[in-house]
Amino acid sequence: MIQLLRMTAHRTMKPPPHRRRPLVAAALSLGACSPLSTSAADGGACLALGAQVELGTGTGSSFASYRRLADGDPIYITPGPQGGQHVWVQVRARGVDADRPLINVRALREPDGLLLGRLRLRAALSPAPEDPTRVGLPSFELVLDDATFCSVLLPPGGVRLVLDLEDNAGRCAHQEVRVRVADLDPLASPATREAWLRCCAAREPRCAPRGDAG
Repeated sequence: MIQLLRMTAHRTMKPPPHRRRPLVAAALSLGACSPLSTSAADGGACLALGAQVELGTGTGSSFASYRRLADGDPIYITPGPQGGQHVWVQVRARGVDADRPLINVRALREPDGLLLGRLRLRAALSPAPEDPTRVGLPSFELVLDDATFCSVLLPPGGVRLVLDLEDNAGRCAHQEVRVRVADLDPLASPATREAWLRCCAAREPRCAPRGDAG
């Protein structure tokens, strides 16, 4: 019995505070020194490990019509044939695993950061036609929200495009570019342009070609 009581007392006895402090300090030190592994696509940070990405735009869904986007460049909002609207976006990358990386693109209104549109996908990257040392995606549609896109069209405003890419090898890359909405797509028909401009001016809930609004 005496031996049992001694064992119980030994198990429940806590070390004095000055003996516990090194354990707490070690735990804090371990957390601070741990590698950055949070997914960039989820809003965290990660290691680039040589990965590089670049945002661009193009005409339609073509792979060849790539134009790199830089701060201050114009972009155009393209009306959809059945309603809605989007911006054509292309991606280029170097130093990444091209086998279906996770790609996250967001459009944020400047300067308040209101979300205008977001696209998140996994897709295989192919050699870029203008530079075989890079891989990329053909133009894809970054759909803009019906309720907010008019705020950067009338009057034309600034948009911050944010690209995050994470590949299957754990490499992440990030880019932000601040562009400005110049106008509706110049290739849109006069009737379509009129319908979208009238829609934004009247603050209608969804823009669509005439006769398709319902």
